[in-house]
Amino acid sequence: MRWKVFHTPGHARGHLCLIDLRSRAALVDDMVAGVGTILIDPPEGQMGEYLRQLARLRELPVGALYPAHGPVLADGPAKLAEYLSHRAQREQRVLSSIGPYGASAEEIVANAYDDVAEFARPIAERSTQAILIKLIEEGQVRHLQGQYFRIGAANPSAGQ
Repeated sequence: MRWKVFHTPGHARGHLCLIDLRSRAALVDDMVAGVGTILIDPPEGQMGEYLRQLARLRELPVGALYPAHGPVLADGPAKLAEYLSHRAQREQRVLSSIGPYGASAEEIVANAYDDVAEFARPIAERSTQAILIKLIEEGQVRHLQGQYFRIGAANPSAGQ
C-alpha cells in the first residue's frame, strides 16, 4: 500500500485522512461516521473549515471510506455528498430559526433541531454554536446581547 496523507482540519485542528493510492480506500477517522454525523465542537472544531475539507475529499479519487465510528462506507463520494447536503440543510434550518427580531441560542436549537431526541440536545447545542460561528464569520449573522440576528433582517436593535 502507498498512502497519501491529507491534513483535514475542521473536526479537530490536527485531523488527518489517509488515502491508499492503489485501492482509493480512505481512512477518514472523524470526518464522517458510519452511523449519524460528526460533532463539530468549537473552539477546536470549525464548521467552515470542516465543510471545506469535506468538499475537498469529495473531489479526490476516493472509494470506500473507513470512519473511526461505524461500518465501512462503500460509496465514499456519495457519503461525502450526503454529509455536505445534510450540513447545508441544517445550516438553513438554523438561519430560518432566527426570526426577523432575532433569537437566542436556546430558541434556535429548539427550532433547528426539533427532529432530534432529547438526549442529543447537548450535541445539538454545540453543533448550533459551530454553525452560528460560521455564519458570523461569513457576515450572515451577528450576535448582540445574547441574541442572534440575520444581517439585513429588520430588528429593533439595528444601529445600536
